[in-house]
Amino acid sequence: MRVGLISRSLRGLERAVCEVAGRRGGLFGGNFRFAGHSLRTFIQVVRRRGSRHPAHLAVLGSIAKMNIWRRLLQIVGVLNLALSVVACYAMIIVDLGVSRHPHVNPQEPFFPTAFWILNGINVAFLVAFDYVSIMLIRLQLRAAIAHTCLFVALIFYISIFGPLWLIPNGVGSSIGGATGVGNTGVEVLLLFPLPLLYPLLSVLCVNIARFKLKRAVIHAPSDIRHE
Repeated sequence: MRVGLISRSLRGLERAVCEVAGRRGGLFGGNFRFAGHSLRTFIQVVRRRGSRHPAHLAVLGSIAKMNIWRRLLQIVGVLNLALSVVACYAMIIVDLGVSRHPHVNPQEPFFPTAFWILNGINVAFLVAFDYVSIMLIRLQLRAAIAHTCLFVALIFYISIFGPLWLIPNGVGSSIGGATGVGNTGVEVLLLFPLPLLYPLLSVLCVNIARFKLKRAVIHAPSDIRHE
């Protein structure tokens, strides 16, 4: 029975490796090697032998742990895309409202200009957010760093508005009036469901996963090298 379980596990691992190895730049995919042999080759050798060697089984256990961290990266990527959909929906609702009911305030003469500029910046951030999300789902090597840098950029972007409100001649007041509604997309990313909760948790998760995968250096048993 144990041999059967090992064989089924190996078949599953081989399919997973083939899938990941086909992705350019994937974390521990086609470029990951055991003493000069690919991960797929190692699995095929152990499967062919039906090995119960402790070293072989230890390697397979390490591979299984690596798959857990890969899945974590992909889960964050999927959550990112879901959050992006919510942000896009909120932006559409706000944009329609502003278009149908123009904002008229003599103290905020440049409100429309400020609103649409901020709206365009938010769209750019959402496009970048979606791109990073796809990187996470595809397990690309720099996805965790890109995810972290993007949230740092978003927090920095939100923090710069205070001084801008002090610009005279109606410019600062216009920016102040447009800040809330013009940044709807970014606000969803940073404040939903609680302020900075998702950014902090997701950044923590992807960096832990990246750290664990980087440290998962597995060496093939010496007898594999001569296969």
